[in-house]
Amino acid sequence: MKRIAALAALLTLSAVTPAHALGNLFLTSPLVEQNGTLPRSAAGNQDGCNGENISPTLDWSGAPEGTQSYALTMFDPNAQGGGKLHWIVTNIPVMPSTLPPDSGNPDKLPQGVNVIPNSFGTENYVGPCPPPGQVGSYEFTIYAMPEAQVFYSLSAVGPSTIQWLRERALETATLTVKYGR
Repeated sequence: MKRIAALAALLTLSAVTPAHALGNLFLTSPLVEQNGTLPRSAAGNQDGCNGENISPTLDWSGAPEGTQSYALTMFDPNAQGGGKLHWIVTNIPVMPSTLPPDSGNPDKLPQGVNVIPNSFGTENYVGPCPPPGQVGSYEFTIYAMPEAQVFYSLSAVGPSTIQWLRERALETATLTVKYGR
């Protein structure tokens, strides 16, 4: 009977684990909660959107043992063609475990951090800009990497980049947000 009670308690705990927690690694932002709406400042300023393209502050904690660096992506899994990669950064140092606002501007990233061209062909953060009348879902994901320097040699960006990082990461955590216009 004790085993059944313990199993029931374990199942209950796993049911209330935040969606962004896949292990001990957590990704949060003081600007938006899990499944919350990004502020206009983080939205794109292209295609009729009136955002400011300022990447939000992102904080993470709970790195698994062996983490030597981090990678970070912002991905729109519902965009045409299997998704669009809005931002990809690799070789983020282990400390500090935060990216301040506007880190999507490569000039504001720590030295040695690598920005890979996104699906728009630029090496910076591109905020969300869904079609008028629609709400899009976007995933910020932090990847705990076992190498200090990650070299991504593939020329395609998008779902293949996400898969490549996931296959190499020790652990990941995702913060899913929404934006509509």
